[in-house]
Amino acid sequence: MRELVSRRYLVEVLDALAAGPMTLEQMRSALPGARWDLVPALRDLVVTGLVAGGTPGSRDSMGSLDEPYDYTARGRAVVDLLSRFSVWTSLYDR
Repeated sequence: MRELVSRRYLVEVLDALAAGPMTLEQMRSALPGARWDLVPALRDLVVTGLVAGGTPGSRDSMGSLDEPYDYTARGRAVVDLLSRFSVWTSLYDR
């Protein structure tokens, strides 16, 4: 979990998807500061099985800008964990 929250924009992408499935272009609008880091973050989320896109297969390319992405069941479970204050305190409590 610590590795997940330490990667650039992964938590922000998960947070943006709380509004529902989004395309890459919609995520770029929702996270304008992440423009260049959005694709690597989304790719990491897809590879780890937290987010799924509409087109299965290789993620060397993220597909079209209008392909929707959404949480997987595993992704929803992680988001539920990240919504708990106790999880954040345990991640950063030393």
